[in-house]
Amino acid sequence: MEDKKMTLFYSKRTGEIKGFTTGITDMGYFGEDTEDMSIIYNFIVVDRDDYVLDNVEQFKIVDKKIKLKETVNLDKYL
Repeated sequence: MEDKKMTLFYSKRTGEIKGFTTGITDMGYFGEDTEDMSIIYNFIVVDRDDYVLDNVEQFKIVDKKIKLKETVNLDKYL
């Protein structure tokens, strides 16, 4: 069965997405490093979006929502 959710781990300071998993998880994902990672990272669980997963570097988290970082110049691909 395909996961319908995804978990995004992001920097509390910058909103940069630093990692992701498909499905629902939490900071326990980091095992014995959970406490340390919780100092600088947070996470959100949202509906799975394969475009975001495939292009995670183009997005960041703002107010616990996925936002496009900036306009991306795609002219060289047209």
